[in-house]
Amino acid sequence: KNAEANKNEIAELPDPELTTEAASTNAAPLTADNSGAETPTQPAEKEEAPASLNPEVDALHDLAMAGDSVAQNELAIRYLLGRGIAQNYDQAARWLQEAAAGGVVSAQYNLGVLYDSGRGVEADPVEALIWFHSAAEKGHGRAQYALAAAYAAGRGIERDSDMALKWLRRAAEENILEAQSSLANILATSPVSPDSLTDAYYWYRLADANGDSKAADRAELVAARLTPAERADVNRRVSAFIAANITAKRPRITPSVSPAPPAPPAPP
Repeated sequence: KNAEANKNEIAELPDPELTTEAASTNAAPLTADNSGAETPTQPAEKEEAPASLNPEVDALHDLAMAGDSVAQNELAIRYLLGRGIAQNYDQAARWLQEAAAGGVVSAQYNLGVLYDSGRGVEADPVEALIWFHSAAEKGHGRAQYALAAAYAAGRGIERDSDMALKWLRRAAEENILEAQSSLANILATSPVSPDSLTDAYYWYRLADANGDSKAADRAELVAARLTPAERADVNRRVSAFIAANITAKRPRITPSVSPAPPAPPAPP
């Protein structure tokens, strides 16, 4: 029987370009997506559990040792955050490996973060890319954004601006604020099609709805270059997206991470 995922107890690492210090003090963890998890056919080798005085962690360890991929993922998150047990990146990486192999999409993303940052494992941008790509293909927005950053920077793979733009757009469609802001900047300053300006206005509007403190002003600058019909059409699309994906505005923030190299500046 798989362990039930407690959403309040499972969190993903922040974006891979944030430092460990920023991750621990500034970045609110995201709820993990445990859909599609599969139990590995081979349970982990028997080993002695690290010392713990927390019965819940001990129970998770027993389930993880039995091959429960959801428990493996939750145990990894507890080690990552030091929740109920001492923080231990080595143990976190060990259990993320198991959970990722078992099909837990958020574990695949988090494992990519560890390989990208060298926490608990030796830094390996190629291995990070493999796991980011695996999670991105399954619709994980943060993994898609990380993959866009890798293609934009040539990190772990040859630089490819077309692939970077493809994955940036997919991350934006998954409602990742930083992707929406970066995509809007690119489309506003380096048009890639006749629809680039209307698309830039659309993504600025959504970034504003998600809390980007600069997006509203930038949206107005782009809107001034559109026809009333174009603005009305975008406004309808924005309303539909918000109704489907954004239940309430988040606190207004300034995005701190964008795919490397940084996105082009906002329009003058």
